[in-house]
Amino acid sequence: MKTLKSKFHIFSLSILLTSASFAGVQGEADDLLKKGLKQVKKLEHVEAKETFTKIIEISPSFGEAYYQRALIFKYFKEIDNAISDFKKATVSKGKESQTLAHFELGKIYFNQEEYKDAIVELSSVITEQENHEEALLLRGIAKIKNKEYQKAIVDFEHVLKINSDNYEALFLSLIHISEP
Repeated sequence: MKTLKSKFHIFSLSILLTSASFAGVQGEADDLLKKGLKQVKKLEHVEAKETFTKIIEISPSFGEAYYQRALIFKYFKEIDNAISDFKKATVSKGKESQTLAHFELGKIYFNQEEYKDAIVELSSVITEQENHEEALLLRGIAKIKNKEYQKAIVDFEHVLKINSDNYEALFLSLIHISEP
């Protein structure tokens, strides 16, 4: 009986130490995130990228670090690296980073004329934020490029419900897009 209590005590202590260790790592990652964001504000992009990389090394599931580093890759036109980090941010911790990463991926795919992929990413944004005006508008345009005209009109009408002054959506919905 005493051995079982002893084993339980050791097990409980190891869980407590692991939790404390995790909290220390998370605290360090949070501090580094603040540092990296300050570096970005000062336009110290190379240093910020190194800081976000360090966060990822100590906390590989920290979505905000992937997202921020991806923005830097995008800034330096390292699109493949940006895509890789945005994808990691979409499956890491942090719902806001996930949604922002999907939006950035949608814009990248749109610019690369990969409209089906753009629609998928922008749809993920809209699933989380159904009134995301920019995502709806861009998805509607991607649907036009993908010859999904009626679905595009639905997106433009949704944009107009959100913002009746969105002239781009108004124009696109008024031209009565129809299949050739």
